[in-house]
Amino acid sequence: PQMIRSYYNLQSQLEFAILCEGTFGGKNSSLQIVNISDTTKAMIYGLGDTGNYFLIQDQLALTVMNGSHEIIPVNLATKTTLPAISVGTSGYDGPREIIVDSLKSLVYVSTYASDVRIGSFLDGSVIGTLNPNGKPEGMALINNSLWVCNAFKSGDYAPDTTIAIFTLDESTSRSEEHTSEL
Repeated sequence: PQMIRSYYNLQSQLEFAILCEGTFGGKNSSLQIVNISDTTKAMIYGLGDTGNYFLIQDQLALTVMNGSHEIIPVNLATKTTLPAISVGTSGYDGPREIIVDSLKSLVYVSTYASDVRIGSFLDGSVIGTLNPNGKPEGMALINNSLWVCNAFKSGDYAPDTTIAIFTLDESTSRSEEHTSEL
């Protein structure tokens, strides 16, 4: 298991979605849905190569597939897997995490290609990129700014301790460096 999230289905029942990463190149990653009132009957969605992260937006689970370089949407209400959306990365530069800005209908996907891809939540098209000056992983939307944690230095796998901050309502952005005490 990689991660777990709870949500309420359309019948207001508590359910858990569990992402199982699988083995890199093994194409055996899955998303399992367990209803808290009947834990013996899990729904299992086969996703493919190396699920890394997911979020739930309303009744849609968006799973980030690091190995196959795509986002796989799973409609939790209809219990169907929707067509995959390519992130456009390759090799070890795959996607890491995703955030949805529902007010602007945008998604942000961090990649080890040293960028954050901005996409349309409505049709999946890539409409821009942000350069955080590192290999980004974790992200957060805070007060109309996108905070991006760089896990490694750009073009390298040396640890990085920077956070890039992009102001989303202006044409300019800024990047601030913060050091970690880990």
